[in-house]
Amino acid sequence: MRAILDVATHAVISKLPHDRVPPLPWDFQSMLDLSFASGEEHTSRFAVALLAEQKAIQMVEALPLSLRADVLAVQMEDEIQRDEERNARAADERAARSRALNAERLEREQRYAEVVAKRADFPARFAAFQAVYRQARRV
Repeated sequence: MRAILDVATHAVISKLPHDRVPPLPWDFQSMLDLSFASGEEHTSRFAVALLAEQKAIQMVEALPLSLRADVLAVQMEDEIQRDEERNARAADERAARSRALNAERLEREQRYAEVVAKRADFPARFAAFQAVYRQARRV
């Protein structure tokens, strides 16, 4: 029975493109055995089994593509999330840098205002110094 099945399987499968013919799994082989052993309808059952195998092959070939698409979708989501996190970190760093620069600018402006105030006060202080100096020379 196995030899008859192998010959018939080879005869039908040899008409298919060679790259689409994987080795038959045990379950499918036993299904073919049962189809041949069933009697008069063995030819149509064999054809149905072969079509089922072809459909299974197509599904198995399509599975990696759909899995790959799912994996790519997950990778894209992860990449988008990483980009969003990176952009958020960059925005936080820019805000911190801006706050630091503003604090520096305010400190510079404050020091400048102090210097300007001292300069504005200089003539009065210089006049006071001159008065003290003149008094000291007179003595």
